[in-house]
Amino acid sequence: MKTIRGIYYNLNETEYTFDYENFTFYFSSQNYLEKFKTTYPLYLKDETLKLRSKYKCHIYADIMLLLNLYKDTEKRGYKVTYTDKDRVLDLSKDYMITFNLKIK
Repeated sequence: MKTIRGIYYNLNETEYTFDYENFTFYFSSQNYLEKFKTTYPLYLKDETLKLRSKYKCHIYADIMLLLNLYKDTEKRGYKVTYTDKDRVLDLSKDYMITFNLKIK
């Protein structure tokens, strides 16, 4: 149920979502969604630059960085889903991030 101020306390009911690749991020308010949408491009750029400087290689860590930004932005809960072909995985409870190393 949505409050008078447009806030959802149950993220399963929210209409405020953001899609990035196969991931969907759920927000409790339009304000948090807009904050995330305006912050994420520069956040990805800055944090990726830090990783590249530290490890001296190209690193694609967008999903990990977005999960971290989402955790810092959304204060009323946590709901992220991953859609893969015919199934939807809820990452709200537990998730593990792995990576592949490609050497040219």
